[in-house]
Amino acid sequence: MNDQDLENKKTLTINIPPAIALFIGITGVFILYQIVGGLILFFIFGADMLNTNFNALRLYQVASQYIFILLPAIFLSKLFFNDVTTVMRIKKIPLKETGFFCAGIILVSVMAVDLQALQDIAFRKIVDFFPALEIIKVNLDELNKVMEESYKRLLSFNSVWEFLLVVLTVAITPAICEEFFFRGFVLRGFEFLIKPFWAALFTAVIFSFYHVNFYGFTALILIGLYLGYATYKSGSIYIAVIMHFINNFSAVVLYSLFKDEEFINSTGAFQDTWIHLLRFSILLAIFILLIIFIKRYYSTVSHKNQEAL
Repeated sequence: MNDQDLENKKTLTINIPPAIALFIGITGVFILYQIVGGLILFFIFGADMLNTNFNALRLYQVASQYIFILLPAIFLSKLFFNDVTTVMRIKKIPLKETGFFCAGIILVSVMAVDLQALQDIAFRKIVDFFPALEIIKVNLDELNKVMEESYKRLLSFNSVWEFLLVVLTVAITPAICEEFFFRGFVLRGFEFLIKPFWAALFTAVIFSFYHVNFYGFTALILIGLYLGYATYKSGSIYIAVIMHFINNFSAVVLYSLFKDEEFINSTGAFQDTWIHLLRFSILLAIFILLIIFIKRYYSTVSHKNQEAL
């Protein structure tokens, strides 16, 4: 956390116990977005999501995220806290800081692919050891196939207009709405209860649960944890929004370039376990060096600020 954000937090107050505020926010937004939004989706588009008008579906997803995630996040922050700007960490960030944080999200995005592969490999071995779990795996695989087919349709486009709509749906809207809720309201709420690392971790776990994607669960936690760390360390929500956009926009571009089934397939054939472990370990070592650099950078900035006082 930078000096300015630390000073802002000292003046930040909450009107009700933080645990209650978090419970209301997390459960409320989940009900609104996943249940109410899901029911509206069903009534508008029906049960056959694979044969619907995907442009209309994209527009609905954009609207639902702003209505059921972003607006509640702002409303709850204003309702429970005395200063929405401080809760959301609305603050500009220098270009240099944006650069090294964005270098981190590139590393984390690749690490997440290996982590997802390792999770899948581990789950398969567990199922092999406990055959009774096979029925659970079959059901998860079937659900995952439907989700992947929908995601593939969501990423596909045939014109510049559709490309812009895909970017709005997959990259811009989630980056804004999810970050203001998770790294804004939720992260700040947890900071009133526990230390920053655990606040970022718990926020990341909830972030992953919200996506209802078993095979991507650990990968989403890793990405969410880094987004939380960057938000806390920089004192700005904007860095999380930018990194979230980069991560999702990269998926749009890579899929449009390669049209690879395995690119979005969570249960497809992965490489050898040791290859994933080796690549993950190398990237983790580089990532740790980057984190050390970031910590030293902010330590130096803080020291200079203190000398200037």
